[in-house]
Amino acid sequence: MQEDKKTGPLSDDVYFEIEAPLTPELLKRLHLTLQEMLDEVVRICEENGLRYYLHFGTLLGAVRHKGPIPWDDDLDIVMPRSDYEVLKALLLARSGDELYHIHCFENDKAMCRPFMRIRKRGTIYRRESDSRVGMRDVGAWLDICPFDDIPQSSGVRCHLYIKLVSLLMRLISNKAQLDMRGGRAYAKVVHLLLRPFSRERLHDLLERLIRHWDGTNCDYYVFWNTPYNIEDEIMPKAWYEQTAEMEYGGKKYKVPKEWDKVLTQLYGDYMTLPPVEKRKPHGGVEIKL
Repeated sequence: MQEDKKTGPLSDDVYFEIEAPLTPELLKRLHLTLQEMLDEVVRICEENGLRYYLHFGTLLGAVRHKGPIPWDDDLDIVMPRSDYEVLKALLLARSGDELYHIHCFENDKAMCRPFMRIRKRGTIYRRESDSRVGMRDVGAWLDICPFDDIPQSSGVRCHLYIKLVSLLMRLISNKAQLDMRGGRAYAKVVHLLLRPFSRERLHDLLERLIRHWDGTNCDYYVFWNTPYNIEDEIMPKAWYEQTAEMEYGGKKYKVPKEWDKVLTQLYGDYMTLPPVEKRKPHGGVEIKL
């Protein structure tokens, strides 16, 4: 690990920058750590009859590499909202000193996005953005993402609804930026305008919006917390009604039966490797495994 570069101690109003290269050896150790956490989550899901699916880059890795994408540094599963909430309650009820523990808005207001993570105690995997928003738990993590109901993938009403949720998520992200140095002028203005609104209030509003269609006859799932076009994250529920098992790191895990359709919608020609210059992990980090 390279020597840390800091402008000061980690606090709510200090920018904290770290650089640490992810060597191939560190990546292999990280992949093993992430799969340990995956096995624990899968165990809990299977014991409680909860649905889960490998998804995003993890599903792509299973299909294309039979394991992690060699340069990837995270792991993702998705769950329908009802199963997600049961798992979340089970994890929140566990002892706080568990080796694998939940990290979500309920125990860290810096986790303002609408998903949760499993962290491994005793490890560190810190991205620069974690420090900027005041993240308190920076152990190696596994992302667990909820699939919410949505009635259709087109139409004016749905389009406006998507735009409203996207706007609110951007506002919450701006609210979380505790250090705005270097930001654009409009971001700083928005940050000041949002100062009277607590993270709790904004988070509650977002949760109500993204669950607006729960319990209705919806034919699609959507994952809201995407850095890409949200419309690309709207998938027919029929693609997930049945599951298949696929090898990942020498073990079998559940994937959507229509995994080819899912990956094609997300990535297009997903079997073609990206250019060498794009085969990079997500960013600068402090690492301890």
